[in-house]
Amino acid sequence: MKRKIFILLILILPIFFETKILAEKLKIKFYTTDRLSPHVTFIGDQMTGIIGDFINESLNEVAIIQIKVLPWPRAQIEVQQEKNSMIAPMGRTIERENKFKWLTKVFDDPVCVFTVKPNKAMNSIEDIKSLNKIGFTMGVGYLYKAKENGFSDKIITNYESQENAKQLKEGIINAWFSGTLSAKNQWKMQKLDVNQLQCGKAITNQQISIAAPLNSDSQFVSKISDVMEKYKSTPKFKKLLEKYSVTYSPFVKNE
Repeated sequence: MKRKIFILLILILPIFFETKILAEKLKIKFYTTDRLSPHVTFIGDQMTGIIGDFINESLNEVAIIQIKVLPWPRAQIEVQQEKNSMIAPMGRTIERENKFKWLTKVFDDPVCVFTVKPNKAMNSIEDIKSLNKIGFTMGVGYLYKAKENGFSDKIITNYESQENAKQLKEGIINAWFSGTLSAKNQWKMQKLDVNQLQCGKAITNQQISIAAPLNSDSQFVSKISDVMEKYKSTPKFKKLLEKYSVTYSPFVKNE
């Protein structure tokens, strides 16, 4: 009888502890979009891309992620109504700084005004002023930069990054204001030679980050931030950066 009880305990205990561990995991809603590949990419119901991989790998032990895919401008509004949730990929800009609580920076993404060779590379504000139509993806964080420099009348916004790539290829727009990672990826997806795409002088550097809404608890923000920062000290994070050909430097406050 004792032997049977002992065997039963051996069988039950692992299940008990596994259930307990799962019960202790946080359930976190993650707001994102499927229109900003390769930042976030979906293969069926599996999330990948550099941000997707980062979240899956860094939070695997502490959280169950509930993914909510929305049009990007809408995602940025709805996340503010969901306490202790997350949103990414967020370029951390002056305009956004006080609208979110910031969990961690993931990588640097230089922003350029891309043109196609043999057209002129954009190396200054004066160069950009010579353009008629500049493509943007709706909801991106650096749109304010163009408006700040007086380019509002030149802006053409598209719902998807790939539309900008198509329009630049076809000459509908003269240039494409974009982060480097997205631009190169979308250009390749159009089966075009990435060497034709040229970036002159980078306009700014996007610090691509993961954020939480303002109503999030300090304890939640601190815990998730600490877990993510710990992951960034591992070889896995270095491999992730190499996989997507991006770089990382410590966060620098926008002035």
